Amino acid sequence: DFDGVSDGERDASAQSSGDPSEEESEGASSSARASDAEAPASGSDSAANSEADVDSASSSPEESDADEKEAAPRGSSATVAVRTGKYIPPHMRAAAAAADRKAPAHRVRGLINRVTADNLPAITKDILALFDERGPKSDLTQAIASVIADQCNILEQRAVKRLVEAYGAVIAFLHFSKGIAVSAAVMEHLIVQAATYLHLENTKHQLSTGDAKAAASILSVAGHAAGFGAVHWGLLYDAMFPLAQRLGEFDAEVIVVLLTDFGSQMRSEDPVRMRDLVVCVRDRASSIEKTKRVQFMLETLCDVKNNKRRA
Repeated sequence: DFDGVSDGERDASAQSSGDPSEEESEGASSSARASDAEAPASGSDSAANSEADVDSASSSPEESDADEKEAAPRGSSATVAVRTGKYIPPHMRAAAAAADRKAPAHRVRGLINRVTADNLPAITKDILALFDERGPKSDLTQAIASVIADQCNILEQRAVKRLVEAYGAVIAFLHFSKGIAVSAAVMEHLIVQAATYLHLENTKHQLSTGDAKAAASILSVAGHAAGFGAVHWGLLYDAMFPLAQRLGEFDAEVIVVLLTDFGSQMRSEDPVRMRDLVVCVRDRASSIEKTKRVQFMLETLCDVKNNKRRA
């Protein structure tokens, strides 16, 4: 040994320092094993996050609204706000619901009040749209009949004559568009109102001028509806026979109005009942004093029977 270092000391020094290349390779392999172990964990985390995003995106607004409603107690202000968009106090909810139910009936009254022969197509289209909306149809039919009856009562006779045909056309339109149930409901309300004006249950009642004109106008609406094919002519006969059996001054006037406007059609549709009506009127007229109105009614009836006067 020339440098004064023994072989044993040289070996110990080599073992303590080690080979640098071997240390670097061992460090790289350990890093690779760590990265391989972390890769599955990060993949599972990303998959879980993507599934959470899909679930959150698939939840619909309705489900979120339902969750909000379930979270809020029933009948609370939060539930009302979710459903209607604004808070309605409890003491006002019943009134608001009643107003919603009456809204279509109020609108149909306005339409019937504006109906004329010129705007009839547009008005009937709007009325049909109201029937297509949700809500009780009985309110609409009653509103239509009420407006027609009121107009027949308050308008002048000339104005009524211009409108009764349009009213009959509205009823016929409802009959062919919405069915017989709707037109029958309207006519039922009208006939009940006409019977109230005529006091048909009282065989000794004397009609007033206003009641006679209002009843004649309502029955004229029924006559025009029958002319359009929506109502049977027997409806007019059923109203005329009690009047013929009583045959007061204004009873005769109502019969004259109906015979003048619809006598020929009634005779063509049901000649047997027209003959029975003639017999009934003559029997009653033979037992009472023949006033000018009654005499004119007998002449009109004779002309219709002999087909001399056309409606």
